[in-house]
Amino acid sequence: MARGQGQPEEQKSVSPQRFADTAPQVFPGSDYSFTLQAVMELQSKVGQLTEAVSNLSKKVEKHDEKLDHATKVIYAAGVVLTIAIVVGGWVVNRVADVAIEMFRHPVQVQQIQPSPSPSPSK
Repeated sequence: MARGQGQPEEQKSVSPQRFADTAPQVFPGSDYSFTLQAVMELQSKVGQLTEAVSNLSKKVEKHDEKLDHATKVIYAAGVVLTIAIVVGGWVVNRVADVAIEMFRHPVQVQQIQPSPSPSPSK
C-alpha cells in the first residue's frame, strides 16, 4: 500500500546525540521591567482621568443648580410681567372710559358775573 492510505508508519523513538553547547539567546524584551513601567504609567494616567471626571461631574452639578435657579427666575419674571400687563390693561381701560364720558358730557362751567357795586352818591 501507498503511504497515507490508512496504515500508520512505525514510529521510532529518537534521542538527541548531544545537547546544545551554548545558553539560549536572551532577547531584550524578556525583561518585565518595561511592561511593569508601562502598566504603572497607565495606572497613574487612569487615576488622573478618574479625578478629572469627578471634577467635571461636580462642575456639571453646579451648573445644573444655576440653571434651575435661572429657570425659576425666568418663570417668576413671566408671572410678574403677566400680572403687570393685566393691571396696566385694566388701568388703561378705566382711563379710556373716563375720557369717553368726559367728551360725551362736557362739564359746563358757570361763570359768576360780578354783582354791580353800589354807586356812590354825591
